[in-house]
Amino acid sequence: MKSIFDRVRFRVTSSNIPDRIKILTEKRIILYDIYIQDELTAVMTVSAGDYGRALQLLQERGDGIQLLVSSGTEKTIDYLKKRWFFLLSLALILFLTIWIPTGVYFFHISGNDRIPEKRILEALSECGVGFGTKRTQIHSENLKNSVMQKLPELDWAGITTHGCVAVVEVKEKPLSDVSNKNLNSISSIVAKSDGVIDSVTVTKGNPLCKTGQAVQKGQVLISGMEDFGLLLRGTAAEGEVFAKTMHYKTAIAPGISHGKGDIIRSEQNYTLQIGKKLINLKNSSRISTGSCVKMYTRKNLTLPGGFRLPVSLICEKIVFYEPYTVPVSETDYTWINSVMEQYVLQNMTAGEILHKTLSMKKTEDRCTLFGTFACREEIGKRKIEEILNYHGKNN
Repeated sequence: MKSIFDRVRFRVTSSNIPDRIKILTEKRIILYDIYIQDELTAVMTVSAGDYGRALQLLQERGDGIQLLVSSGTEKTIDYLKKRWFFLLSLALILFLTIWIPTGVYFFHISGNDRIPEKRILEALSECGVGFGTKRTQIHSENLKNSVMQKLPELDWAGITTHGCVAVVEVKEKPLSDVSNKNLNSISSIVAKSDGVIDSVTVTKGNPLCKTGQAVQKGQVLISGMEDFGLLLRGTAAEGEVFAKTMHYKTAIAPGISHGKGDIIRSEQNYTLQIGKKLINLKNSSRISTGSCVKMYTRKNLTLPGGFRLPVSLICEKIVFYEPYTVPVSETDYTWINSVMEQYVLQNMTAGEILHKTLSMKKTEDRCTLFGTFACREEIGKRKIEEILNYHGKNN
């Protein structure tokens, strides 16, 4: 059956229009929309299949034919062939409209305060959820359990998908007091370094040291076991033990200072990053010298709405300087004294430096500093002896 759209409209110029219409109908050529313009001219429409026979019959009688409109399939196909790029683009848009929502390409994370988004994304990637993952492969309950195993700081996690965007909602565990973690444990206070006891304050437990006593590292200062004659009770020892200690530190610094002078030259290298793969756009793999400075600039491919694709262009700018070396004088090492003192104080729980002695030994290529620090500090630290399990009951 021929389509009603496969029709051709043309103008006929003849000395006998009624006779030509009669001839065409006798040959079983169906005419549509006949319009008689004047005695010599008529406009009519035939199907595309009958147009060839009608043209032959009319031309055999010396009539003039002028094609006006052709809506045939062949002409439509020829027209579309000339617009192949438009059709290809339209097909591509239609394909992407159907295919893109089947996968996850962007992530929106909410509910995290202390845990950075990058760490959550890494945990999702380890669980098999990343750029391009099919939505049908994401099972919220299984993913929740896997992510919480990767991130023990989470109290709850869930994931939902909206189109090609995965919405990850998390809830972090509240910050708990460290001192409340071992309420049901037997613990003692032991010495974390050698020293001479200066003061002992016990709030819970059995003291095993006294003022003026020399103790060694690891020695029990306050025991968590209390003896009541017929009863031996275990508890979490609490208290403060201050002692006078000695710390011996050594610091080494170079004897020659290397610096950068005038700029010699600079160059730029570009790298394309797709996912985790790096594509170096410049064939250069040499190792830069210590007299150069590298600066990196990253430009991410971002869609409207803030959705960032895993495609980045990295620009590496390298600036080369003229190197020089100069010897370092002894006065330039004074900063190491304060660094050594800060190091000693930072490694104390609580305390102060009572006295310090510093000496220096300088050679051609390096300078060695020796420090002796007499301190008064808290040397007690908690040691867990036994964890009691009451199966949810406190007795």
